[in-house]
Amino acid sequence: MSADAILLAIGAKEGHLEGLFAPDTYHFHAGVSDLQVLKAAYDRQQEILTEEWTNRGTNCAVKSPYEALILASIVEREVARSEDRLIVAGIFSNRLRIKMPLQTDPSVIYGEGEDFEGRLRRKHLDRDTPYNTYRFVGLPPTPIGNPTRASIHAVMHPAKTPYLYFINKENGDLVASRTLQEHNRAVNRYIRKNASPDSKTYHLDPPARTKEIIIGVTVAAAVCVVVSIASFAKKPNKENKKPSKDNKEKPESAEAPKASKGSSGSKPKAKKM
Repeated sequence: MSADAILLAIGAKEGHLEGLFAPDTYHFHAGVSDLQVLKAAYDRQQEILTEEWTNRGTNCAVKSPYEALILASIVEREVARSEDRLIVAGIFSNRLRIKMPLQTDPSVIYGEGEDFEGRLRRKHLDRDTPYNTYRFVGLPPTPIGNPTRASIHAVMHPAKTPYLYFINKENGDLVASRTLQEHNRAVNRYIRKNASPDSKTYHLDPPARTKEIIIGVTVAAAVCVVVSIASFAKKPNKENKKPSKDNKEKPESAEAPKASKGSSGSKPKAKKM
C-alpha cells in the first residue's frame, strides 16, 4: 500500500506520513487491521496537536500546528534528557525568530536517506537537500520522526532563554551557549576534547525512508493486540532545495564536528513507547 493510499485511508490532509502518528501504546482486539491501528494513532496525534495549539504560550515561535509538529520532531531527536526539552525548544525558537539556520544534525541525517553511512561528515553539511538545516533558514518541509506529546508541548511553551547554541555531553548533560565563541569552546572541551580551545566548528553567528511506519506488535492470549508506535525518524528520498547565501566558517578537517549546532551528533534511537 502506498504512502498516498495510507494518507487517504486514514483521512489525513497532510501530504507526508512522517510525524502523523502519536508514539504511545494502543490496545486493540485481535483481528484489527493495520489501517485501524494507524487511524487510531493519527487521530490521537491530531487530538494532541489541537489541544496543545489551543493552549500554546505567548512565546511560541511556530505559525501552525504542522510547523509545531516539525519542530517537535527535531526536539525529540536532539534532547538526551526529557527535562531539557523546554530549553532546547527555546533555543530553536530563538533561531527561528532571528532567521538563523537551525543547524540540526538529525534533520541533515534524515535528508540523506539510505545514503547515510552512519557518521556525519562535512560533505553532508555541504549537500543541498530540503532537510539540510545548515544551508537554509527555517524549518525542513516535514517532520523527521513521530514526536511525543512532551516535545510538542515544549515547542508550544518554549523556555525564554538567551541561548542560541547547545551540545549534549557524553553523560547527557546539556551545555548551552549564548555566543559562537562559547559554543566552540564547549564543543572542543566536551566533544573533541583534544582540540584547541579556539578551534572553529561548522556553525554560524546570528544574523529510514517514509514508506512504512515502525510498529511493534505483540499478541496477548490471542485476544488483545498491543501496538507500540515509536518516535523513530525515517529517511525520505532526496529532494532539492536552494541554500541560503549566508557565509559559513568551515572546519579545516574533512569531517564535520561530532556536535552540531545543537547536539553531539544524532540522538540515540528512541525506544518504543
